[in-house]
Amino acid sequence: MAMSKSQISQALDIGQEFLFLDEFHINSMDDLMNQNSGSKEKTNLAVSGGGGVGSYIFLPTPSLSAHFLSKQIVPASLILESILQNTVLTIYTHFSIPKGVHALIFKIEMDLKNSVQLNEQIKIVSKIENISRGIISATAETHSESKLISKANLKYWCPEADSRN
Repeated sequence: MAMSKSQISQALDIGQEFLFLDEFHINSMDDLMNQNSGSKEKTNLAVSGGGGVGSYIFLPTPSLSAHFLSKQIVPASLILESILQNTVLTIYTHFSIPKGVHALIFKIEMDLKNSVQLNEQIKIVSKIENISRGIISATAETHSESKLISKANLKYWCPEADSRN
């Protein structure tokens, strides 16, 4: 299943001005490995019924261009926002969460391995690892064409997801 930017915006209930996903797919592991074929470090996240892949290009804007004037890199907080959006969209599509119900993030552990330059495309791979009593554990990796950017462990709360598992 592929989603356009407009569909992503609607599903996440986030305006396109604050959207950090250009596209989103629910993919098989083979598709996922083919998408990351340029990466030096391959993802180890299997996508078996609970995974999603998104991508985003951080285009130069006055705000982003002002971040570290000597070497313009994307703030880690915006990389994290891309990860959070991709992961919650994975949750929404996997569990068919009703419109108006939100999965809320309450725990984040992220290891940032490399920086992201402006105009660089990132791919985000999210996987639902476990769900119990409305607590959803997920993992995510972010890659560019040539490098691993980050790894994250995330926990969301959404009681409606537990009843649909």
